[in-house]
Amino acid sequence: MMTTPLEDLLTTTRQFLDLLGLIVEISRPPLRANVPNTSQSSGSGWSYRDIGPSNASSTASTSPSSTDSQEENRYSWTGESPSVSTTTQASSSSGPHAPGDTSTLLLILACYIHILRLNVALFAHIREYFQMVSESDNRTIKPLPGLCGFDNFPLQSGNLQSTMIIHLVTNMFERIESLLGLPRELRLGSREVGNDGLLRSQGFLKLAQSLIHREDRGRPEEGKGGVKSLRSNMKKAKRLLRDHIAP
Repeated sequence: MMTTPLEDLLTTTRQFLDLLGLIVEISRPPLRANVPNTSQSSGSGWSYRDIGPSNASSTASTSPSSTDSQEENRYSWTGESPSVSTTTQASSSSGPHAPGDTSTLLLILACYIHILRLNVALFAHIREYFQMVSESDNRTIKPLPGLCGFDNFPLQSGNLQSTMIIHLVTNMFERIESLLGLPRELRLGSREVGNDGLLRSQGFLKLAQSLIHREDRGRPEEGKGGVKSLRSNMKKAKRLLRDHIAP
């Protein structure tokens, strides 16, 4: 099935976002269990010690009801009364940690810059096309075939289709920027900036900022201009859709 360059770019951006999410999950610090307090009593009992990810913050105590092998993995002898519980917690911050491999960080950064360039060029041409349509006698955008809305419902309005694409790309970039840990001045979106992210390893963020800032120079039609150009062309495109192009 043939796809358009727009669909290919949307798919590539989504795949990069999914890959970053996977790397973040892999890079999270391991969990460890605290040693229970043994000074409270001299009794003996069993404590629940399930340290799976879904129970990372839970605290529970119970009595053994079977000697099944699965239960043996979930309970351990503590030498304490049943009232003593074991708390499981992360060994450090639960946020994403940067991989220690510098070559991996460089590859992630290179992929981000490449996708940024493609989107900068795309929206520069989209804004030019919208400007041309807004100045013509027929201020209508034909919808692209194959692009659907909710539940595969086809969008018959080119204006609505274009508006959804802008919001979709904005949302994907906001999530990418959050996972990378980019500072506010390098972000397309306006979400809160945290102190963690894949590129926030010691010494690497400054290099990343320097390389991303270099994208600010050049012609947007050639993929240059960086986040500032992308943000500007998106705003102009949305204004043209709202004020000068038929819904």
